[in-house]
Amino acid sequence: MASTSIIVTRSPSPPPSAANVGTPRGPASSEAKALSPGKLDDLSCVITSFENALPPGVAKVNDPPPRKDTLGILQWLSGIFDSIRRYIRREAAVGTYPQTAVAQATARIDEAQAAVSDCVRQHAAVSDRHFGQRIASLFADLASWLRHWFNGASGASQTRGAARDGSDTVQVLNAQDVARWKAGKIDRDDMFGLARDARRLRAALQRMPGIENLRDDQGNTLAHLLGGCGAFLAPDDAKAVCNVLAAAPGLDLSITNARGETPLHIAVACASDPVNTHAVLPALIERAAEDGFDFHRHDDSGLTVLQRAVMDASPDAIDLLLAQHAKGVDVGLDVLSRSGGTALCHALSVYRLDIARKLLDAGASARPGQIDNLAPAVWLRRMMDVTGWQQWQLRTAGDKDGELAAAEFAKEGKALLSRLDAMSRRDIPAYALK
Repeated sequence: MASTSIIVTRSPSPPPSAANVGTPRGPASSEAKALSPGKLDDLSCVITSFENALPPGVAKVNDPPPRKDTLGILQWLSGIFDSIRRYIRREAAVGTYPQTAVAQATARIDEAQAAVSDCVRQHAAVSDRHFGQRIASLFADLASWLRHWFNGASGASQTRGAARDGSDTVQVLNAQDVARWKAGKIDRDDMFGLARDARRLRAALQRMPGIENLRDDQGNTLAHLLGGCGAFLAPDDAKAVCNVLAAAPGLDLSITNARGETPLHIAVACASDPVNTHAVLPALIERAAEDGFDFHRHDDSGLTVLQRAVMDASPDAIDLLLAQHAKGVDVGLDVLSRSGGTALCHALSVYRLDIARKLLDAGASARPGQIDNLAPAVWLRRMMDVTGWQQWQLRTAGDKDGELAAAEFAKEGKALLSRLDAMSRRDIPAYALK
């Protein structure tokens, strides 16, 4: 299935100051406060980018309703998610996607819809610009996840069907296929055929060294495909295949696809899947470190591998990268993204105190990036002023039921702020702290 993908670039910006913050509202209704002008200026662009990340079979999204129609905005957003669900169900009915993968995608879509709806309902608590950034971040996350899911699940029905009858588990390599591969021609079906069986992949690598770096029409190599293999491989199978690939002498993890992503960019973006976290990432990151991989390299959205892991809130991926940092590997701890933020700045921009602490423990600098020349301490201080976002932070950090009190969040934030302030007074010119 071919699809065109556009990633929404997410550039962190300082959280709004308390002066611009109101009180969070409850569920939207016809009496809900209208969305102020300007809040949807960027939303149409966000939705267009999101649409382009989906397969052609998904219905196009209608233009948004008037900005002042809060309930209409919620219904419009709901229609986007319903369109994706209908497409997945329709394709699943004809065998394109296995039911287990459909259930996984449906749950992810439900989660994203709840987050987007919550953001719209609480629009009074945020500034116009910050509302657009939050919506952009949510849709970019879902678009990235769905892109890898569509690429993986479309081949999963064939993969799992073959596993049931055992007819294609240890298939002898076809001479015509090998001839095509030697001519540099490989497609996604070829890749799925190799990626789903470690023994077959090993045979292909022995028969034709270099196949590990061949690209499909989207610029993806086998390593790119395996970066999101949790959608179509069981944990043991994924680990076996990744170990075989990581042992290939000529494997080049610096190859980028049409979106400027290396296999590591994809792998950390998919780290919320435990298969990717435990089977894929360790093998790829270890091999990348051994090969002297350039961890300063940006993808087309302007993020390094570490910054992508931070923006996608992937603590396990961050732990693996920081473990390499502890061994002396330069993973780009203080490298700037193209938007001018360090990994620490990006962590604070998405309200992840836990990730910020990990980065500081690893030795991240408290010096400002190039975004408004603000130090991380200033970012956090502004965030702590935005009381309307405290409960949202708790939910996104894992407290789905809201069991933690806002006071506890504030306590953790103040402790981190004291730490940053102490570092800032020592290392940063006074003008950057204002």
